Amino acid sequence: MGVGASSVDDEYHLQKVKLGEGSFGVVWRAVHRNTGEVVAIKQMSKVVMAEQGIWNGDVKREIRFMNLLQHENIVKLYRNFEDPGNIYLALEFCDDGDFGDKVVERRNRMTEAEVAFWVRQILAPIAYLHSLQICHRDVKPDNFLVQSCSSTLKLADLGLAVECLHPGSLRNACGTMGYMAPELRCNYGYGLEVDVWAAGLCMYMAMMGGRHPFLDIYGNVFERRAMAGQLDFYMVRSWSDLADRNPRVNESEEAQALCRAMVEVDVRRRISAARACEAPWFNQGESWAQKIRQRSRSDSKQSATSQFAEMPRLLGHGGGCRVAYRMKL
Repeated sequence: MGVGASSVDDEYHLQKVKLGEGSFGVVWRAVHRNTGEVVAIKQMSKVVMAEQGIWNGDVKREIRFMNLLQHENIVKLYRNFEDPGNIYLALEFCDDGDFGDKVVERRNRMTEAEVAFWVRQILAPIAYLHSLQICHRDVKPDNFLVQSCSSTLKLADLGLAVECLHPGSLRNACGTMGYMAPELRCNYGYGLEVDVWAAGLCMYMAMMGGRHPFLDIYGNVFERRAMAGQLDFYMVRSWSDLADRNPRVNESEEAQALCRAMVEVDVRRRISAARACEAPWFNQGESWAQKIRQRSRSDSKQSATSQFAEMPRLLGHGGGCRVAYRMKL
């Protein structure tokens, strides 16, 4: 990854819209100067990264993985740039926040079919990574971005991802504390299974209206619960729609069994991501996917109708006025 013939400013206009900010970088909304395509530009300071022990080799590994990975549920990398002070990644733009936001937004209104729809999209990219012997190591709701048009989840932030060629071959403890599996927290050797544990916690939170099983109201970890994988599905939930007669997802035995199979302390018994994806429980998610597709088609038709209605005003009412008008549906 060297300084190319073009800089990030040559290809993209970085708008003054900050999409996010981390410990060593900022994510900006940007537009491709020729095509008009909207992207997210991740700008990482070399100085700050070095101060935090993150080196060019770590970023090169992330870029190598992102160039390798081709999956509908993983954020795409379009280009990368470098100048003396920063490294820039031009990434696929997701316009509807992250899955953590979605869980809070939907909270107690999530039906079992909707939870199945989302969790399947969490497990699919993890299974894909594991098939290539890549461990993400920072699976959590906030690292799954949402595309509003299709309600597609996109796994992002592969900065901690590494190859895991053998079971238990990884040693460095890293990730987000509340989502770290017991074998990772105890500094044992660990492997791909840590991603499945974290995915199980994401599923639990979707089922329980955003409640994390191991965190108190201040964000502190209950060590005993975390190390024992203690999941409480029987906490009373406050449902806004009392007329809803659908069974509560946290009362579903199938959903509980799958979640427990992922949040299993014994690594040898923990279900793999690929096997979890095959669970019949996910079939009900298709009904929610169908609703999404119908809504998307309806929105597209409304958008087209609106744009056609605007054309007389945009083109003017006088005769002989010929203006090219390109619609993007």
